[in-house]
Amino acid sequence: DVQIENFKLGGLKKYGLDDDSLRKINPRLVYCSITGFGQDGPYAPRAGYDFIIQGMAGMMSITGEAGREPQKAGVAISDIFTGLYSVIAIQAALRHLEKTGEGQHIDMALYDTQISALGNQNLNYLVSGKSPVQMGNAHMNIAPYEVVPVKDGHIILAIGNDGQFAKFCAAVGLDELPSNSDFATNPARVANRAKLREHIIEALKTFDRDPLLAKLEAASVPASPINTIGEMFADPQTIARGMRLDLDDGHGNLLPSVRAPMVMSGTPLVYERPSPRLGEHTEEILAELERSGK
Repeated sequence: DVQIENFKLGGLKKYGLDDDSLRKINPRLVYCSITGFGQDGPYAPRAGYDFIIQGMAGMMSITGEAGREPQKAGVAISDIFTGLYSVIAIQAALRHLEKTGEGQHIDMALYDTQISALGNQNLNYLVSGKSPVQMGNAHMNIAPYEVVPVKDGHIILAIGNDGQFAKFCAAVGLDELPSNSDFATNPARVANRAKLREHIIEALKTFDRDPLLAKLEAASVPASPINTIGEMFADPQTIARGMRLDLDDGHGNLLPSVRAPMVMSGTPLVYERPSPRLGEHTEEILAELERSGK
C-alpha cells in the first residue's frame, strides 16, 4: 500500500510509475514523493542536494564562527530529517487509509523540511525582523551556552537558568558573579556575554577537563566533553545502550553497524543479519517470481 520515490519532478511518469498512473491500479496507494523543492513552486524542477538545501534554506547562514565562511552541518541533515518526516507522514496516511479506505499522495521537499528544522531560529526572525547570524557554538538566547576552553581541551557548558548559573559559579570560584547585575539573570548574561566569557575562560584555565566535568556533574551543572566518534563508541553510555552492533553475515564475518535508536518494550526490534550483499538474494527472488507466475 506504500510507494516511496526520490526522483526529480516527473521523473517516473515515462515509466508509468507516477502517482496518477499507479493510483488507477490501486486507489488505496499511499504514494510518497521526496524531491528537493516539492511538486510545485518555481524551483520544483530543480535537483535537490543536501548541501544546496542547507545553503538556500538558511542553515548555513547561522552555522560557523562569526565573520567566517558559512558552514554546512557535518552530516546531511536535510536528507535525514526529510526521511524521518516522511515516515511520520506515511504513518498518518496509513492511519487515514485504515479508517477511510482512501490512499493519498505525500509531497515531501528537502527545502521545506530544512526550513522547519530551523526551529527557534525561524521565530527569532519572525518576531524581531532580524535574521539570526553565525555565532559559532554560542546560543542566541541563552548564556553561557557554548564551548569553553580548559587546561587540556574544551568542554560544553549548557547552563539554562539562573539556578544552574549560581551552581556553576560556586563550583569554579566565580562566587561574585550571580550577585552582579551584569550576570544575575539570563537576559543580562546574554547582553554581556563577551564580558561573561572572559570571566569563565580565566576561571577554567587551570582546570583539567575530566575532573572539572566530574565536579560540575556533582553540582548538577549541565556540561559535557566533546567526543570524537571513536570516543563516543567507547563511552560507557554508548556501550550500555548497545548502540554498536556486530552482525554475522552468514559467511563467518562480523560486520559492524549501528542499531536503530528506538527501544520498544512490546515489539523490540530484531537484528538477525546485516544488509544483503550485492545480488545475494537474486536467485531466491527470481525463483519465487517463477513459482508465482509473474
